[in-house]
Amino acid sequence: MIAGMALGATMASVLGADDLRQWGWRIPFAVGGALGLAALGLRAYLREPVPDDDRRALPVRYHVGSLRRDRRALIAVAAVVAGSTVAIYAWGNSASAFAITFGGMSKSAALWAAVAAYATAAALIPVWGEIADRVGHRTVMLAGTIVVTLGSLPVSAAISGGPLNLYLCMTAMMVPIGAILSVEPVYIARLVPAASRTTAIGVTYSLVAAVLGGTAPYIRAWMHLHISDTAFAVYVTALAAVSVVALLLVRPPDDDATPGRPHSDGPGSVAGGPDRPELAAAVPRPGPDAS
Repeated sequence: MIAGMALGATMASVLGADDLRQWGWRIPFAVGGALGLAALGLRAYLREPVPDDDRRALPVRYHVGSLRRDRRALIAVAAVVAGSTVAIYAWGNSASAFAITFGGMSKSAALWAAVAAYATAAALIPVWGEIADRVGHRTVMLAGTIVVTLGSLPVSAAISGGPLNLYLCMTAMMVPIGAILSVEPVYIARLVPAASRTTAIGVTYSLVAAVLGGTAPYIRAWMHLHISDTAFAVYVTALAAVSVVALLLVRPPDDDATPGRPHSDGPGSVAGGPDRPELAAAVPRPGPDAS
């Protein structure tokens, strides 16, 4: 994300508006396509260890059925990530575009402010990880989500026309968002049984990101034109509040009261108890003559 924004900021600083419209817009697509092919090549030759247990033998019907069986866990994951998903799109992706379109800021100034805000937030991610190892993932996520909930309205109101102001406002929101995202993948993984974790989280997170995050820039522009400048901040606040409530109500199997304790899928999982009889039924068993 930082590299992409830095590329856009560099192009906006070096190329003129006519050059960008005529041919410059192709550069990010060419760079992205080349990097995508490179990643595909790396992935093709990457050796991935396969767990030496029954999970690798699960048939397709089990993974499809897991979306129904683990619906409580899916709802919990969706509620937990709703606030951070819309917040990262609102402050990380669309804030600079909003400043350019509606605030009259130059493209290069707005994009460089966004790059600096992203870099500041990214530099603190290891710090949040260290803190999470000491106090627990849920505590860090809850603290960051509360800051996003309480800060969206006042920080949105504080945005003015200068790039320094945009950097400060974006940083004020990107830092707590970075705290959330630093531990969010680990936390939501602990909410779902291991046997269906990839399917459940992949489908749920993709839907939430598309429905809430993907529409955030359009909702922001529509609310600015038809309601008020603060309406979108209220929208972000409401979704972040949903995540706060979810974090207060939902706990993974291993309690954050014992940081550093190995994670497991034992009793207390949102998706159910420790035993999954349908898992045993779905896994092919070797015959009596198998060695």
